[in-house]
Amino acid sequence: MVKKTFQIITLVSWTVFLIWLLSIGQKQLAKLLHPNLWWLLSGAVVVLLLYILSQYKRENTPKSQQTSLLQIPAHLILLLPILFYIPVKTSQLDSASFEKRSLIANDQILPLKTAPELTAPDSSVEQTENDTSLTQLNFNFKKYEGKEVEVICRTYLSNRLPEKRIMCYRFMISCCAADARTVFILLQPPDNMTFEHDKWIKAKGILGSFPYAGHHIPSLAAETIEYVEEPLFPYAY
Repeated sequence: MVKKTFQIITLVSWTVFLIWLLSIGQKQLAKLLHPNLWWLLSGAVVVLLLYILSQYKRENTPKSQQTSLLQIPAHLILLLPILFYIPVKTSQLDSASFEKRSLIANDQILPLKTAPELTAPDSSVEQTENDTSLTQLNFNFKKYEGKEVEVICRTYLSNRLPEKRIMCYRFMISCCAADARTVFILLQPPDNMTFEHDKWIKAKGILGSFPYAGHHIPSLAAETIEYVEEPLFPYAY
């Protein structure tokens, strides 16, 4: 009976945790998993509920109390991954992660499309109704060249960059945060405008290109720039 009680507690804890992730905890979930894969968690909830129901209805088989008590730690261990999720609320990929995950040659950060075996993302995907995905600006530059675009991204200030340019970046994920890669554009801000490092901004202007690191990088001649809150889905797709 003791073993079965702890088993039910473990299963119910995981079920409640997954339901919370898919409802109230979406902002934290978005830092870990691509939204296109959230259906897997929904499936996990269904499986857990069915398993709990089967465990509740199944008749107990005769077992010694001693054996059941010895198996309690095994069920408690299954709860540890939930505790590891607590730091996610404050952990995030930032400019330090950007430098570590970028391709750097001759002290210059290379654009994403120079990475080997990397294909262009689905051209139908946009970040929101208003801003344009940085991946689209890189892979489908001709489509946006000379047009007014609006982007939401994070600032990156470095002496690696050309004069009067800052970098605006996001991380692109295919599955989850573990496979995150960097994607960026250059930004030419209005004269005499200063920036804070690693802050989310919304910038609007005409898209052109700028020679950097042996490539022509999308460069936005910004007309308006404002600081914004981190988006609900911080990654580019």
